[in-house]
Amino acid sequence: MAASERTVSRVGVVIVAAVVALSAFAGPAAAATQTVELDEALNDQQRATEFTFTFTASGNDTVTADSGPSFQGGNVNFEFEGWDDLDSGASGSSPSWDVQNGNEYEVTYQAQVSSGANDESWTATVSGGSTSASETLNLNVDYLQPRFGATDSPTETLIFTDTNDASTELDIGFDNDGPGVMVLDSVNLDSTPSGIDVSVASLSNQVDGGGSGTAVLDVSVDPSVSAGDYTISGTITDSLGNTESFNAEIEVRKPPVISADDVDVGGVLIGESNTVDVTIEEVAGFSGVDGVKVNVIGTSDDGAVTVEGAGFASTGPGGSDTIEVQVSADSDGVQNADLDWQVELTPQDQYSPTESIDVTGEVFYPPNLESLSGEGAENVFDTPRSQADTQTTETRVTFENTGDLDMDVTGVSASVDDPDVSASIANADAAVGGQSTGEATVVLEADPEAAEGSYPFTVTVDTATAGTQSVTRDLTIEHIPELAVERSELPLGDITVTNQRTTSIDVSEVLEYESVSGVEVVRVSGPDQYLEVAERPTELRAGGSAPLVFAVAFDTSAELYQQYRWEFEVRGEGVETQTVTVTAQPTPYSFDSISNNLSSYAGGSGARAATAAGMAESLSALETRLRDGEEVPEGDLTETIAAGETAILLLDSLEAADEARGSDGPAAAQPDVLRAQATLNAMSEYVTRIDASQVDASATGSLESARAATDEQADAQVEYYESQLNGDITTLQRASANRQLARLAESRGNAERASRLNEEASGAFDTYLQQVQNASESAENARATRESIREDATLVLLNQPLVLNPARLDGISAEISAIDAAYATAEETYAEAGATGQADAIGGERATVQQRLQLTRYGLWGATALYGLVVLVALLRTGRNLYAYLQDRRTVEMGAVLQ
Repeated sequence: MAASERTVSRVGVVIVAAVVALSAFAGPAAAATQTVELDEALNDQQRATEFTFTFTASGNDTVTADSGPSFQGGNVNFEFEGWDDLDSGASGSSPSWDVQNGNEYEVTYQAQVSSGANDESWTATVSGGSTSASETLNLNVDYLQPRFGATDSPTETLIFTDTNDASTELDIGFDNDGPGVMVLDSVNLDSTPSGIDVSVASLSNQVDGGGSGTAVLDVSVDPSVSAGDYTISGTITDSLGNTESFNAEIEVRKPPVISADDVDVGGVLIGESNTVDVTIEEVAGFSGVDGVKVNVIGTSDDGAVTVEGAGFASTGPGGSDTIEVQVSADSDGVQNADLDWQVELTPQDQYSPTESIDVTGEVFYPPNLESLSGEGAENVFDTPRSQADTQTTETRVTFENTGDLDMDVTGVSASVDDPDVSASIANADAAVGGQSTGEATVVLEADPEAAEGSYPFTVTVDTATAGTQSVTRDLTIEHIPELAVERSELPLGDITVTNQRTTSIDVSEVLEYESVSGVEVVRVSGPDQYLEVAERPTELRAGGSAPLVFAVAFDTSAELYQQYRWEFEVRGEGVETQTVTVTAQPTPYSFDSISNNLSSYAGGSGARAATAAGMAESLSALETRLRDGEEVPEGDLTETIAAGETAILLLDSLEAADEARGSDGPAAAQPDVLRAQATLNAMSEYVTRIDASQVDASATGSLESARAATDEQADAQVEYYESQLNGDITTLQRASANRQLARLAESRGNAERASRLNEEASGAFDTYLQQVQNASESAENARATRESIREDATLVLLNQPLVLNPARLDGISAEISAIDAAYATAEETYAEAGATGQADAIGGERATVQQRLQLTRYGLWGATALYGLVVLVALLRTGRNLYAYLQDRRTVEMGAVLQ
């Protein structure tokens, strides 16, 4: 690059850099020169370069280097950067350092130049002390200038495709042949033709030296402008005032422009063609159409497309004409293959644009009766032979149209070659769509006398154009027996103990075709006593019947007035099982069963014996009145029997309470005590409704003794639960104790106490629920924290999360402590509430989690130690590499100096 191209001004700076000491230094001084280049067109530039020189110390001493001068208000600066001992490898950035005799030192200065430095020259000498070593540093500043080179002269053709303004863009390219950056300022348009509007769309911001830029012009042409060639000229100016002129050409053309719609000819039968009229319109409105060129893009293995009349198409400006598009399908075309082409239509004018339309269709096949299918039929004679005129069944046949056009069905018929069976068609489809399936219902009627076996029947389908198909299937006739019972429910009502009552029903075969063998009657539910099957069938002939007889007799062990229920199944070979249910209810004729039970308690002493004795006397008095025929008030019989039965139940409950308390403690006796109290209340109701004298008195005495015996048990339970409340128990135990006391109070009729105790129980239970919820939340918090550790773990090995990031040591340790604390809180709260199962489960889970998280902690400690070791090794390797680098650099630089 010549000097005239590179510089507008040059700044020469000479500086004497001194290194001062109290002793002499060896080595001659030689000037160092560097050049910095700035772009004339750019502001706020900064460039820097380095100067180095060496000297050899002739003695051991401390030297001081000049810090460097500054010129033109700081636009030119010299700064001391540092020194290097080329022999020992020592270095530093302080301008004062100790030197060793005979060692060679390299001193580095950096020169910085900013935009604005002018063409003046400066010389500076810095010295100090009695002896110095110095170096002259010369800095040259070159300013690089841009220069316009070649400029494009583009030509753009603009075609009007409608009656609106037409527009385009012109790209004006230009070169920067100068070495400096060119900053563009503006584009000025010198002249534009009438009716043509030109504006600057964009301009390159700056162009590097030797590079290229672009000015983009938006050009809009009014439709009134005539077709022809037009010139646009202008000037491009940069920020330094350099200019370059350009010319551009616009060729305005108004050819005919056509528009046409896409064509879909639909389904085309193989070997045939479909023709569609296509309207072409001239849409620009400036020129008419005189012939249209056609170009078909694409091929098809299944058909072809042709365009007729395009070469003769003719329109005026804005007019229209019609051409024909014909699509044919090959005779061996693939069914439903897509027919698809792109057809290009271009008016006979070199500037007319091409209109592309899509021509599509599909290969269709004619209707075709491909197959006829259907299932055989089975007719199981399930109507009694004597009641049936015919035995009827139905089946379906289907027929497939594999073509694409509708298939007209002209007839569907069915036939069978046997006088006992007839076949007919119902509900046959008259037409079947393309690639669809039609169906018909075949009705098969058999004479009741038809024998078992297979009867072939044939179905035929006739079509108008798709041919005929037939299919033959079998009708299978089967005779089966059916078992029936006359009645399924046999209620026998009340039966006096020791009396017997019988009842019977008929068991029959009802279809009259087959006999039933292996008939059996099996009891499937109900007691195995009191009922006997007195007579049962073992075989039934076709249409025949036989009796089934039941006999019921209750003995004294039967529970009076309770309904007994027996269920029997009547079974046979090859028939559906029938169910028969028998019910009966025993009624008493004496009180022996109750009296005998009471006597087992009456032999002792105390309230229980008095209860039993008094109720036995009441029953005896009632039995005597009944035996003597004395009048007994209405209801006394029922009430006395009920009172006697409840007295036995009460005494049984008290005995059970004693046994439970003795073996399992007071809590185990609570259900029996409550049952005894409830029975006492029922007994009191029954006794108060007895009116007969002597019967009433004895029953009342028995009731009072029963109350005393029950109160004794209830008081023991109250004492037990109150002692619990005064002790150290869990919340759940407190709720339970209050609840049991409330039940005792309620059973004894103390509603107020029961209400208060229930409120206390509810309050305790609410506390229990809150404790359980709090414990559950603590456990869930622990699990959530544990899961977050698992999700953020570096890896999970055998379900064990491992965290290998030493930076997370403190965070993970805190989370592990939080997890253990949450589990401990949950376990303690569950235990306080009384939820021992949950407390044990949480304790076990806590132990398992502690073990896993301890492994996580060990892994993290190990990763931290490993990370520290890796960092230490990396630091050692870095130090060694840096030392090697400095050694290599000193060697290279020493070589450069020696050259």
